[in-house]
Amino acid sequence: MDSLTFIHAADLHLGSTVPEAYLASDRDMKTKLENSGRRAIEKMVDNAITSSVDFIILAGDLFDQQNRSIKSQLYLKKQFERLHNNNISVYIVFGNHDPVNEDYFSMNWPDNVNIFDTKPELKIFYKGNKAAAHLYGCSYPRSSFKENIAAGYLRKEGAPYHIGILHGQLRQNHDHLPYAPFDLQDLTAKHFDYWALGHIHKRLQLAENICYPGSIQGRSKKETGEKGYLLISLNPVGTSVTFHPAADIAFERLIVDTTSCSGVDDLTEAVFKASEKFLNRTEAGFWIELQLTGCSIQGVQLKDEEAEAEWLEVLNESGKEETPFLYFYNIINNVKSISQLNSEAPPFLIDIERAAEEIRDDKTVLEKHWKELLQHSAARKYMASIPESEKDKLIEEAHQWIVDSWWRRENHEDN
Repeated sequence: MDSLTFIHAADLHLGSTVPEAYLASDRDMKTKLENSGRRAIEKMVDNAITSSVDFIILAGDLFDQQNRSIKSQLYLKKQFERLHNNNISVYIVFGNHDPVNEDYFSMNWPDNVNIFDTKPELKIFYKGNKAAAHLYGCSYPRSSFKENIAAGYLRKEGAPYHIGILHGQLRQNHDHLPYAPFDLQDLTAKHFDYWALGHIHKRLQLAENICYPGSIQGRSKKETGEKGYLLISLNPVGTSVTFHPAADIAFERLIVDTTSCSGVDDLTEAVFKASEKFLNRTEAGFWIELQLTGCSIQGVQLKDEEAEAEWLEVLNESGKEETPFLYFYNIINNVKSISQLNSEAPPFLIDIERAAEEIRDDKTVLEKHWKELLQHSAARKYMASIPESEKDKLIEEAHQWIVDSWWRRENHEDN
Protein backbone atom coordinates (compact mmCIF):
# COMPACT_ATOMS: atom_id res chain seq x y z
CA MET A 1 0.00 0.00 0.00
CA ASP A 2 1.54 3.30 -1.13
CA SER A 3 1.48 6.41 1.01
CA LEU A 4 -0.50 9.51 0.08
CA THR A 5 0.51 13.12 0.64
CA PHE A 6 -1.93 15.97 0.18
CA ILE A 7 -2.71 19.52 1.27
CA HIS A 8 -5.85 20.32 3.23
CA ALA A 9 -6.95 23.96 3.12
CA ALA A 10 -10.24 25.79 3.54
CA ASP A 11 -11.88 29.19 3.82
CA LEU A 12 -9.85 31.08 1.22
CA HIS A 13 -12.61 33.70 0.99
CA LEU A 14 -11.37 35.18 -2.27
CA GLY A 15 -12.90 38.58 -2.89
CA SER A 16 -13.49 39.42 0.75
CA THR A 17 -12.91 42.90 2.09
CA VAL A 18 -10.56 43.45 5.02
CA PRO A 19 -12.04 46.14 7.32
CA GLU A 20 -8.67 47.11 8.79
CA ALA A 21 -7.38 48.07 5.33
CA TYR A 22 -9.57 51.18 5.50
CA LEU A 23 -7.65 52.29 8.60
CA ALA A 24 -4.39 52.46 6.67
CA SER A 25 -3.15 55.93 5.80
CA ASP A 26 -0.34 54.40 3.73
CA ARG A 27 -1.66 53.32 0.32
CA ASP A 28 1.14 50.77 -0.18
CA MET A 29 0.34 49.07 3.12
CA LYS A 30 -3.37 49.08 2.31
CA THR A 31 -2.68 47.34 -1.02
CA LYS A 32 -0.45 44.73 0.63
CA LEU A 33 -3.20 43.81 3.07
CA GLU A 34 -5.88 43.67 0.38
CA ASN A 35 -3.71 41.34 -1.74
CA SER A 36 -2.54 39.14 1.15
CA GLY A 37 -5.17 36.45 0.52
CA ARG A 38 -3.89 35.88 -3.01
CA ARG A 39 -0.28 35.80 -1.87
CA ALA A 40 -1.19 33.09 0.65
CA ILE A 41 -2.86 30.96 -2.03
CA GLU A 42 0.13 31.36 -4.33
CA LYS A 43 2.46 30.29 -1.55
CA MET A 44 0.36 27.17 -0.95
CA VAL A 45 0.38 26.32 -4.67
CA ASP A 46 4.14 26.92 -4.85
CA ASN A 47 4.68 24.54 -1.95
CA ALA A 48 2.35 21.93 -3.43
CA ILE A 49 4.39 21.91 -6.64
CA THR A 50 7.74 21.89 -4.85
CA SER A 51 6.64 19.06 -2.54
CA SER A 52 4.99 17.09 -5.38
CA VAL A 53 1.86 16.38 -3.34
CA ASP A 54 -0.71 14.00 -4.78
CA PHE A 55 -3.62 16.44 -4.55
CA ILE A 56 -5.13 19.43 -2.74
CA ILE A 57 -8.41 19.44 -0.83
CA LEU A 58 -10.30 22.75 -0.49
CA ALA A 59 -13.04 22.29 2.11
CA GLY A 60 -15.43 25.13 1.27
CA ASP A 61 -15.76 28.91 1.11
CA LEU A 62 -13.21 29.37 -1.66
CA PHE A 63 -15.06 32.58 -2.51
CA ASP A 64 -16.39 35.12 -0.06
CA GLN A 65 -19.43 36.16 -2.08
CA GLN A 66 -22.24 34.06 -3.44
CA ASN A 67 -21.89 35.73 -6.84
CA ARG A 68 -18.20 34.67 -7.09
CA SER A 69 -16.67 37.67 -8.82
CA ILE A 70 -15.23 37.19 -12.31
CA LYS A 71 -11.87 38.49 -11.12
CA SER A 72 -11.66 35.98 -8.26
CA GLN A 73 -12.72 33.04 -10.42
CA LEU A 74 -10.20 33.80 -13.16
CA TYR A 75 -7.47 34.21 -10.57
CA LEU A 76 -8.23 30.84 -8.98
CA LYS A 77 -8.40 29.14 -12.40
CA LYS A 78 -4.89 30.38 -13.10
CA GLN A 79 -3.64 28.76 -9.89
CA PHE A 80 -5.43 25.51 -10.72
CA GLU A 81 -3.80 25.53 -14.16
CA ARG A 82 -0.39 25.73 -12.49
CA LEU A 83 -1.31 22.63 -10.50
CA HIS A 84 -2.64 20.92 -13.64
CA ASN A 85 0.70 21.49 -15.37
CA ASN A 86 2.33 19.61 -12.49
CA ASN A 87 -0.17 16.71 -12.40
CA ILE A 88 -1.72 17.75 -9.08
CA SER A 89 -5.45 17.19 -8.66
CA VAL A 90 -7.82 19.46 -6.71
CA TYR A 91 -10.93 18.29 -4.81
CA ILE A 92 -13.50 20.93 -3.87
CA VAL A 93 -16.67 21.25 -1.83
CA PHE A 94 -18.38 24.64 -1.81
CA GLY A 95 -19.68 26.08 1.48
CA ASN A 96 -22.15 28.61 2.82
CA HIS A 97 -20.32 31.60 1.29
CA ASP A 98 -20.13 30.11 -2.21
CA PRO A 99 -23.10 27.72 -2.58
CA VAL A 100 -23.65 26.03 -5.92
CA ASN A 101 -27.23 27.09 -6.66
CA GLU A 102 -26.60 30.82 -6.89
CA ASP A 103 -26.35 33.28 -9.76
CA TYR A 104 -22.73 33.64 -10.85
CA PHE A 105 -20.70 33.45 -14.05
CA SER A 106 -19.87 29.85 -14.95
CA MET A 107 -16.24 28.82 -15.30
CA ASN A 108 -14.57 26.05 -17.31
CA TRP A 109 -12.21 24.66 -14.72
CA PRO A 110 -9.14 22.62 -15.76
CA ASP A 111 -9.47 18.82 -15.92
CA ASN A 112 -7.60 18.36 -12.63
CA VAL A 113 -10.41 20.09 -10.70
CA ASN A 114 -13.02 17.81 -9.11
CA ILE A 115 -16.11 19.51 -7.66
CA PHE A 116 -18.53 17.61 -5.45
CA ASP A 117 -22.24 17.76 -6.17
CA THR A 118 -24.94 19.01 -3.76
CA LYS A 119 -25.66 15.42 -2.74
CA PRO A 120 -23.02 13.29 -0.97
CA GLU A 121 -20.93 11.55 -3.59
CA LEU A 122 -17.73 9.56 -4.03
CA LYS A 123 -14.75 10.53 -6.19
CA ILE A 124 -11.75 8.29 -6.81
CA PHE A 125 -8.12 9.37 -6.86
CA TYR A 126 -5.90 7.15 -8.98
CA LYS A 127 -2.19 6.69 -8.49
CA GLY A 128 -0.24 4.51 -10.88
CA ASN A 129 -3.51 3.49 -12.61
CA LYS A 130 -4.84 2.11 -9.32
CA ALA A 131 -7.52 3.48 -7.05
CA ALA A 132 -5.47 5.04 -4.24
CA ALA A 133 -8.21 6.87 -2.33
CA HIS A 134 -11.94 7.30 -2.12
CA LEU A 135 -12.94 10.89 -1.36
CA TYR A 136 -16.41 11.69 -0.07
CA GLY A 137 -17.90 15.18 -0.20
CA CYS A 138 -20.94 17.39 -0.69
CA SER A 139 -21.26 21.04 -1.73
CA TYR A 140 -23.83 23.43 -0.26
CA PRO A 141 -26.80 23.96 -2.59
CA ARG A 142 -27.68 27.20 -0.77
CA SER A 143 -26.11 29.42 1.88
CA SER A 144 -28.39 28.25 4.69
CA PHE A 145 -27.78 24.53 5.03
CA LYS A 146 -28.60 22.95 8.37
CA GLU A 147 -28.71 19.28 7.39
CA ASN A 148 -26.29 16.70 8.78
CA ILE A 149 -24.43 16.03 5.52
CA ALA A 150 -21.90 13.70 7.15
CA ALA A 151 -24.63 11.17 7.94
CA GLY A 152 -25.08 10.61 4.20
CA TYR A 153 -21.44 9.75 3.50
CA LEU A 154 -21.36 6.00 2.80
CA ARG A 155 -17.99 4.27 2.84
CA LYS A 156 -17.38 2.08 -0.20
CA GLU A 157 -14.60 -0.48 -0.39
CA GLY A 158 -12.19 -0.56 -3.30
CA ALA A 159 -9.36 1.79 -2.24
CA PRO A 160 -6.76 1.66 0.53
CA TYR A 161 -7.63 5.14 1.89
CA HIS A 162 -10.91 6.89 2.63
CA ILE A 163 -11.14 10.68 3.08
CA GLY A 164 -14.20 12.71 4.05
CA ILE A 165 -14.51 16.39 3.07
CA LEU A 166 -17.02 18.44 5.02
CA HIS A 167 -17.82 22.13 5.42
CA GLY A 168 -19.64 22.29 8.75
CA GLN A 169 -19.35 22.47 12.49
CA LEU A 170 -19.75 20.52 15.69
CA ARG A 171 -23.32 20.63 16.89
CA GLN A 172 -22.29 21.97 20.32
CA ASN A 173 -20.18 24.79 18.85
CA HIS A 174 -22.26 27.87 19.65
CA ASP A 175 -19.69 30.38 18.33
CA HIS A 176 -21.03 29.96 14.79
CA LEU A 177 -24.46 29.68 13.20
CA PRO A 178 -25.40 26.03 12.59
CA TYR A 179 -24.10 24.98 9.18
CA ALA A 180 -24.18 21.26 8.36
CA PRO A 181 -23.96 20.45 12.10
CA PHE A 182 -22.51 17.09 13.14
CA ASP A 183 -21.52 15.16 16.23
CA LEU A 184 -18.01 13.79 16.49
CA GLN A 185 -19.50 10.29 16.60
CA ASP A 186 -21.00 10.91 13.14
CA LEU A 187 -17.48 11.19 11.76
CA THR A 188 -15.64 8.52 13.75
CA ALA A 189 -18.36 5.97 12.93
CA LYS A 190 -17.42 6.15 9.23
CA HIS A 191 -13.91 4.78 9.94
CA PHE A 192 -12.34 7.14 7.41
CA ASP A 193 -8.58 7.62 7.40
CA TYR A 194 -8.96 11.40 7.45
CA TRP A 195 -11.66 14.07 7.71
CA ALA A 196 -10.87 17.37 5.95
CA LEU A 197 -13.10 19.99 7.57
CA GLY A 198 -13.82 23.61 6.75
CA HIS A 199 -15.90 26.55 8.06
CA ILE A 200 -14.12 27.30 11.36
CA HIS A 201 -11.40 29.90 10.76
CA LYS A 202 -9.32 28.85 13.75
CA ARG A 203 -7.02 25.85 13.35
CA LEU A 204 -8.54 23.00 15.33
CA GLN A 205 -7.91 19.28 15.69
CA LEU A 206 -10.99 17.38 16.88
CA ALA A 207 -9.14 14.05 16.76
CA GLU A 208 -5.86 12.78 15.35
CA ASN A 209 -7.38 12.50 11.87
CA ILE A 210 -10.23 15.06 12.06
CA CYS A 211 -9.00 18.60 11.47
CA TYR A 212 -9.86 22.18 10.62
CA PRO A 213 -6.90 23.96 8.98
CA GLY A 214 -8.38 27.38 9.78
CA SER A 215 -8.40 30.21 7.25
CA ILE A 216 -5.36 30.50 5.01
CA GLN A 217 -5.07 34.27 5.63
CA GLY A 218 -6.50 36.39 8.44
CA ARG A 219 -9.40 38.52 7.20
CA SER A 220 -9.73 40.85 10.20
CA LYS A 221 -8.19 41.69 13.57
CA LYS A 222 -10.29 38.91 15.09
CA GLU A 223 -8.25 36.33 13.15
CA THR A 224 -4.86 36.71 14.80
CA GLY A 225 -1.84 34.43 14.71
CA GLU A 226 -0.32 32.15 12.10
CA LYS A 227 -2.57 31.05 9.24
CA GLY A 228 -1.98 28.47 6.56
CA TYR A 229 -2.79 24.90 5.57
CA LEU A 230 -2.24 21.31 6.72
CA LEU A 231 0.06 18.84 4.99
CA ILE A 232 -1.34 15.35 5.44
CA SER A 233 0.49 12.08 4.98
CA LEU A 234 -1.42 8.78 4.99
CA ASN A 235 0.49 5.50 5.16
CA PRO A 236 -0.11 1.98 6.49
CA VAL A 237 1.30 3.04 9.88
CA GLY A 238 -1.05 5.95 10.42
CA THR A 239 -1.77 9.62 9.74
CA SER A 240 0.65 12.55 9.96
CA VAL A 241 -0.71 16.10 10.20
CA THR A 242 1.67 19.07 9.89
CA PHE A 243 0.74 22.75 9.87
CA HIS A 244 2.45 24.94 7.25
CA PRO A 245 2.13 28.75 7.51
CA ALA A 246 1.12 30.47 4.28
CA ALA A 247 -0.32 33.85 5.27
CA ASP A 248 1.44 36.84 3.77
CA ILE A 249 0.38 39.15 6.61
CA ALA A 250 -0.64 38.28 10.16
CA PHE A 251 -2.87 40.25 12.50
CA GLU A 252 -1.34 40.48 15.95
CA ARG A 253 -1.81 42.37 19.20
CA LEU A 254 1.31 43.72 20.89
CA ILE A 255 1.21 44.67 24.59
CA VAL A 256 3.85 47.10 25.85
CA ASP A 257 4.24 48.13 29.50
CA THR A 258 5.14 51.83 29.55
CA THR A 259 6.00 52.03 33.27
CA SER A 260 9.79 52.07 32.92
CA CYS A 261 9.79 54.44 29.92
CA SER A 262 11.07 57.87 30.93
CA GLY A 263 10.56 59.45 27.52
CA VAL A 264 8.75 58.91 24.25
CA ASP A 265 12.06 57.73 22.77
CA ASP A 266 12.23 54.97 25.40
CA LEU A 267 8.64 54.04 24.65
CA THR A 268 9.34 53.87 20.91
CA GLU A 269 12.33 51.62 21.52
CA ALA A 270 10.23 49.42 23.80
CA VAL A 271 7.65 48.92 21.05
CA PHE A 272 10.21 47.75 18.51
CA LYS A 273 11.97 45.62 21.13
CA ALA A 274 8.68 43.85 21.86
CA SER A 275 8.15 43.37 18.11
CA GLU A 276 11.30 41.25 17.86
CA LYS A 277 9.25 38.19 18.79
CA PHE A 278 7.95 38.22 15.19
CA LEU A 279 11.40 37.89 13.62
CA ASN A 280 11.34 34.09 13.35
CA ARG A 281 7.94 33.99 11.66
CA THR A 282 7.42 33.42 7.92
CA GLU A 283 5.02 36.27 7.15
CA ALA A 284 6.12 39.21 5.01
CA GLY A 285 4.69 41.59 7.59
CA PHE A 286 2.43 42.18 10.56
CA TRP A 287 -0.67 44.30 11.02
CA ILE A 288 -0.48 45.25 14.68
CA GLU A 289 -2.89 46.60 17.25
CA LEU A 290 -0.68 48.16 19.91
CA GLN A 291 -1.89 48.07 23.51
CA LEU A 292 -0.15 50.34 26.00
CA THR A 293 -0.34 49.40 29.67
CA GLY A 294 1.30 50.33 32.97
CA CYS A 295 1.74 53.68 34.62
CA SER A 296 3.62 56.53 32.95
CA ILE A 297 3.26 60.17 32.11
CA GLN A 298 4.35 59.43 28.53
CA GLY A 299 1.47 57.04 28.06
CA VAL A 300 -1.03 59.46 29.59
CA GLN A 301 0.20 62.26 27.33
CA LEU A 302 -0.30 60.03 24.28
CA LYS A 303 -4.02 59.95 25.02
CA ASP A 304 -4.08 63.33 23.31
CA GLU A 305 -5.46 62.62 19.83
CA GLU A 306 -2.94 64.72 17.93
CA ALA A 307 0.02 63.38 19.91
CA GLU A 308 -1.11 59.79 19.33
CA ALA A 309 -1.54 60.36 15.59
CA GLU A 310 1.93 61.90 15.30
CA TRP A 311 3.55 59.05 17.25
CA LEU A 312 1.68 56.46 15.20
CA GLU A 313 3.03 58.06 12.04
CA VAL A 314 6.57 57.85 13.44
CA LEU A 315 6.11 54.17 14.35
CA ASN A 316 4.89 53.31 10.86
CA GLU A 317 7.63 55.24 9.09
CA SER A 318 10.14 53.07 10.93
CA GLY A 319 8.02 49.92 10.87
CA LYS A 320 7.72 49.70 7.10
CA GLU A 321 11.53 49.62 6.86
CA GLU A 322 11.72 46.57 9.12
CA THR A 323 11.95 42.97 7.88
CA PRO A 324 9.31 41.68 8.30
CA PHE A 325 7.49 45.01 8.02
CA LEU A 326 5.39 46.29 10.92
CA TYR A 327 2.26 48.35 10.46
CA PHE A 328 0.53 49.70 13.55
CA TYR A 329 -3.08 50.28 12.58
CA ASN A 330 -4.51 51.05 16.01
CA ILE A 331 -3.46 51.99 19.54
CA ILE A 332 -5.37 50.97 22.66
CA ASN A 333 -4.08 53.21 25.42
CA ASN A 334 -4.76 51.65 28.82
CA VAL A 335 -2.00 53.57 30.59
CA LYS A 336 -2.99 54.88 34.00
CA SER A 337 -1.74 57.68 36.17
CA ILE A 338 -0.88 56.71 39.73
CA SER A 339 -4.19 58.04 41.03
CA GLN A 340 -6.05 55.66 38.70
CA LEU A 341 -4.31 52.56 39.97
CA ASN A 342 -6.12 50.22 42.33
CA SER A 343 -5.74 50.07 46.10
CA GLU A 344 -2.68 47.83 45.75
CA ALA A 345 -0.61 50.63 44.25
CA PRO A 346 2.38 51.68 46.39
CA PRO A 347 1.28 54.37 48.90
CA PHE A 348 4.39 56.43 48.12
CA LEU A 349 3.49 56.73 44.44
CA ILE A 350 -0.12 57.57 45.25
CA ASP A 351 1.11 60.37 47.50
CA ILE A 352 3.41 61.65 44.74
CA GLU A 353 0.54 61.64 42.24
CA ARG A 354 -1.70 63.54 44.62
CA ALA A 355 1.04 66.08 45.32
CA ALA A 356 1.58 66.60 41.59
CA GLU A 357 -2.14 67.11 41.04
CA GLU A 358 -2.32 69.64 43.88
CA ILE A 359 0.56 71.63 42.42
CA ARG A 360 -1.01 71.55 38.94
CA ASP A 361 -4.23 72.94 40.42
CA ASP A 362 -2.48 75.57 42.55
CA LYS A 363 0.79 76.69 41.03
CA THR A 364 1.40 79.21 43.82
CA VAL A 365 2.78 76.21 45.77
CA LEU A 366 5.40 75.71 43.06
CA GLU A 367 6.21 79.43 42.99
CA LYS A 368 6.59 79.51 46.79
CA HIS A 369 9.10 76.63 46.91
CA TRP A 370 10.89 77.93 43.84
CA LYS A 371 11.46 81.30 45.51
CA GLU A 372 12.83 79.53 48.57
CA LEU A 373 15.34 77.66 46.40
CA LEU A 374 16.42 80.92 44.77
CA GLN A 375 17.50 82.15 48.23
CA HIS A 376 20.44 79.74 48.08
CA SER A 377 23.44 81.17 46.24
CA ALA A 378 24.46 77.77 44.81
CA ALA A 379 21.00 77.21 43.35
CA ARG A 380 20.82 80.67 41.76
CA LYS A 381 23.70 79.71 39.44
CA TYR A 382 21.48 77.15 37.73
CA MET A 383 17.97 78.51 38.23
CA ALA A 384 15.90 81.45 37.11
CA SER A 385 12.30 82.53 37.43
CA ILE A 386 9.81 80.15 35.76
CA PRO A 387 7.90 81.33 32.69
CA GLU A 388 4.19 80.59 32.95
CA SER A 389 4.32 78.43 29.84
CA GLU A 390 6.96 76.17 31.41
CA LYS A 391 5.27 75.45 34.74
CA ASP A 392 3.17 72.47 33.61
CA LYS A 393 6.16 70.96 31.82
CA LEU A 394 8.34 71.35 34.91
CA ILE A 395 5.74 69.67 37.14
CA GLU A 396 5.37 66.74 34.73
CA GLU A 397 9.13 66.25 34.38
CA ALA A 398 9.64 66.30 38.14
CA HIS A 399 6.75 63.92 38.65
CA GLN A 400 8.04 61.51 36.00
CA TRP A 401 11.59 61.64 37.38
CA ILE A 402 10.41 60.64 40.86
CA VAL A 403 8.16 57.83 39.53
CA ASP A 404 10.88 56.47 37.21
CA SER A 405 13.49 56.59 39.98
CA TRP A 406 11.19 54.68 42.30
CA TRP A 407 10.40 51.99 39.71
CA ARG A 408 14.07 51.57 38.80
CA ARG A 409 14.96 51.10 42.45
CA GLU A 410 12.15 48.55 42.94
CA ASN A 411 13.12 46.61 39.84
CA HIS A 412 16.77 46.61 40.87
CA GLU A 413 15.92 45.27 44.32
CA ASP A 414 13.65 42.59 42.86
CA ASN A 415 16.45 41.38 40.61
